[in-house]
Amino acid sequence: MSDHKNTLEFFQNTPTDRAEDASCLTFRCEGEPATATTVDIDLYGIIEDFAWDEDSLTAKQLAEALKDYPQAKTIVLNINSPGGSVFAAAAMYQILNRHEATKVVRIDGMAFSAASVVAMVGDEIHIGENAMMMIHNPSVVAWGDAAVLS
Repeated sequence: MSDHKNTLEFFQNTPTDRAEDASCLTFRCEGEPATATTVDIDLYGIIEDFAWDEDSLTAKQLAEALKDYPQAKTIVLNINSPGGSVFAAAAMYQILNRHEATKVVRIDGMAFSAASVVAMVGDEIHIGENAMMMIHNPSVVAWGDAAVLS
């Protein structure tokens, strides 16, 4: 995916200041977004190809929001996600990878399945002592009646 080296570190004291009713994709910075040099992004929810509900995280949402931070030198990506669509996760990875900022990934709780793909964009990756990353082989689901599936 990228030729840069990742630094994997463990840290204590997982951040807990996130509001329970906040959006699943949250951006924070000091000052105005257009001039901010550091932006914190919370990726908390299911990664999906389309925004089905308020719990959906899409590559389109990420790309549109990231345009507001053209001067960012550091992106801190906080992840707590069970995963979702690997295609949407691959797009998120590419969107973040194209940004010139240094990427610092913090896994706050879980980075399962497709969320582990997004986490790999980090120049630094920090995992809380009580957090977890899950990487697995690809899986599929088939749908149809007996004639179609035979």
